[in-house]
Amino acid sequence: MKYLKFKLINKTYFSNIIFLALLSSILKSCIYSLYNTVTVEEDDVKGSRRIKKKVYYRNDIEFYTPFYSLNQIIVKEIKASGTTYTVYDQLRMRSDAFALEDTIYILTDNKIIPIQIENQELDKSFNISENTKKILTADSTKLTVVTGYEKSEYKSSKITYHLNEFTLTAIRQTEELKFRYYSGPDMMTTKMPKSDLKDFKEIIEMK
Repeated sequence: MKYLKFKLINKTYFSNIIFLALLSSILKSCIYSLYNTVTVEEDDVKGSRRIKKKVYYRNDIEFYTPFYSLNQIIVKEIKASGTTYTVYDQLRMRSDAFALEDTIYILTDNKIIPIQIENQELDKSFNISENTKKILTADSTKLTVVTGYEKSEYKSSKITYHLNEFTLTAIRQTEELKFRYYSGPDMMTTKMPKSDLKDFKEIIEMK
């Protein structure tokens, strides 16, 4: 009887673990889908049409790097005088990470394209999270109480650069698109998901 009870508890425990893992995965996918969007804005002030593509990268290709995450916004601005493509990257890295080198590299199927960073801002930021635990009151009510706070530090590097026609042509023709960043002794490479690359190619063709 005790053995049966132990098996039932174990089964319930592992079922809960699997459920929480699936829920976490679904929530991450929803956040990813909400961020990775395309928007079109009409700018009456500058007399332009702005097409924005947001891409969120949760990890890089290499192991043991200072990389945490990358928020990338690609802006295509169409004016009477011409069209420009500006990329705004915000990298989150470990607090001991070095500043980024002033050149990044766009990697396509058969080309390595150096891109000069035009602007870089480096900040230190903090995340403050609550430590909580559940307690049972005298009337068997469950309460969640805050037991303390935990502070984590990271570096945020914001960079801006432009894409020229040579780079856009290479992107049109590629099946894979990667971005390589150098931070002191570390290199960090992100790979654009295929669905986002498809969106990017469509944006290039938009008028």
